[in-house]
Amino acid sequence: MAAQVSVAEIAQSIAKHLRLLSGQGIAGFDCSQETRTLLKQGFHQKGSGPKAIGAGLEAEALSCTDCPLHKERIKGVFGQGDPEAALMLAGIAPGMEESKAGLPFQGEVGGLLDNILKAMGMTRDDVYLCNLVKCPVPDGELPDPMCLRACSRFFRKQVEAVRPQVICAFGQITAEAILKQDLPYSRVRGQLQPYLGMRVMPTFHPRELLTAPQKKRAVWHDMQAIMRAIGKPLS
Repeated sequence: MAAQVSVAEIAQSIAKHLRLLSGQGIAGFDCSQETRTLLKQGFHQKGSGPKAIGAGLEAEALSCTDCPLHKERIKGVFGQGDPEAALMLAGIAPGMEESKAGLPFQGEVGGLLDNILKAMGMTRDDVYLCNLVKCPVPDGELPDPMCLRACSRFFRKQVEAVRPQVICAFGQITAEAILKQDLPYSRVRGQLQPYLGMRVMPTFHPRELLTAPQKKRAVWHDMQAIMRAIGKPLS
């Protein structure tokens, strides 16, 4: 009996091949007007795809009251970027700057992340950014394990909606929460780990790089491994 291949796996394979062709300088393909019309109709059906799923999920997550963090919520932080991205970058929780903006990775941390993405030939529009916890925690603090558990279903649904090829997990706690492993971080950091048919790359959080710039080289090495994994040419 032939093995079944999921639609998501087929789509990821096609997307990877198209990115490789783009990297080789192929700008597009000739097609008839009928084909172009069908493609447009298929990509813009109402109520389908990750964007539609994300809209309802975002409303649910940002109105959640399952843990004490919602009491200090100025504005929840759900996610930002391409809901069909090959790369998802995930942190542990937003801070107060993120809560005011309603967007992940702001301030100095956000500026550093933007520079990392620029070095990869990407912007925030090319990836999907989020945190495991959707409500802000006081700067310098970590969310309680209960809050991580309460928000885990929202992150899992985000992953299922976006279906990235790789999830970059910023920081040890983020990686452990996603992979549900309690291994020495030195053993998993920089190594692609299997996760729900995708892969996770644990690496240092950009916030760590602000106080330990010597770790930047290791993070860049990890980002290059991610680029190879998603089929993006190294510049």
